[in-house]
Amino acid sequence: MSNCLILLTSSFPFKGEETFLENEISFLEKSFDKIIILALELSKGDDITRVYPSNADVYNTSSGKKKILRIKDTAKGALNIFKNRRINPQDAEAIGSSLSRKAFSSYFEERSIRQFNECIGILDRFDFSKFDSITIYSYWFFSICLTGVYIKDYIKSQNHNVKLISRAHRYDLYAYINRLDYLPFRNTLAKECDAVFACSENGRDYLKKTIPDYSEKFFCSYLGTTDYGISTYDKEDFHIVTCARTNEIKRIDRFASALENFKDSGLKIRWTHIGDGKMQDTVKKIAETRLSFMKTEFPGNIDNYAVYNFYKTKPVSLFVNVSLNEGLPVSIMEAVSFGIPVIATDVGGTGEIVKDGYNGFLLDKDFSDNDLIRLIKIVYNMNDEEYEKLRSNSRLFWEKHFNASDNYPLFIKDITTQEITA
Repeated sequence: MSNCLILLTSSFPFKGEETFLENEISFLEKSFDKIIILALELSKGDDITRVYPSNADVYNTSSGKKKILRIKDTAKGALNIFKNRRINPQDAEAIGSSLSRKAFSSYFEERSIRQFNECIGILDRFDFSKFDSITIYSYWFFSICLTGVYIKDYIKSQNHNVKLISRAHRYDLYAYINRLDYLPFRNTLAKECDAVFACSENGRDYLKKTIPDYSEKFFCSYLGTTDYGISTYDKEDFHIVTCARTNEIKRIDRFASALENFKDSGLKIRWTHIGDGKMQDTVKKIAETRLSFMKTEFPGNIDNYAVYNFYKTKPVSLFVNVSLNEGLPVSIMEAVSFGIPVIATDVGGTGEIVKDGYNGFLLDKDFSDNDLIRLIKIVYNMNDEEYEKLRSNSRLFWEKHFNASDNYPLFIKDITTQEITA
């Protein structure tokens, strides 16, 4: 049998986003005869920056500048605010009388229709009759997935065997993260998808609770990271690492401020933050003015392989994540794969990878500085046997639950077989 995958991404393999797809793409390459990658959220002319499969054709579908296209989508959505063409009764009920939700829903739909129209000229180049099965895989349970719905209908109208599946991560999953406490087309997308794979059990359960009419379509499929071995550590050099965008959600500025509590403590601690963002200057300023008593380092955005090499070659004692909300952080997967213990806020699916007292410690979302400092001191003051056990547990838990070599073949088996299993 010959099979084809149409992979809908935001930007992969262009630009530097969706880095975690790099762990999955090689497994997809081995499982599909043909892959068509459509990157939908770019500006025309953006360049490919990542490696992609030899059996894949890659397209930047954008017809213009991203910001201008979004403005046009918003304007068109405003004109058609009372003309949702695809919405079902449950989604209409979720909108209610809220003008803001109506506007968001209309914009969402116009954006998807525009992206669908950009895709058609590309898809018409392919003879899909050559394939026994076609799988449309939306990497996000958001407007890209609605674009996938339109593509599915288009291919199905040509009498081809086609299914639509989607992943769901964080912003595309939890409505309460959105300032309107609302995400458009939830029931519509669930109805039209053959299956939706949340990246955590917490996410799957949230979908089942909030979209109960289609609960049988929701599954958990963990992402995974590649095995690059175990990192080292230096008992005389307690090295804390954070890895995230510097924005309000990740609260790296909050973490930096908390570190000031170690001043005059006598503890030898240093901190490296990997990542960049709109609050990077703020974080650096805190380090410069308030953390001069300790070593700090800001390598900025580095690619996945550089992150792995960092963990492999630099002694790291502890990984910290203080996010306000999460899906199930790949940054933590990367850390525990090297046997690094973790302190993290208990949000989203984080509790599925950080087991309190086993491979790290969980913080309340609304933690105090004292809560965070207390946990860091617990790890710092562990004897050799306790600390080695914490590191060993991190690595063992990754091997059992988050190894890419196990997780992605299982996911691909699910999406390529007729019967999708939990």
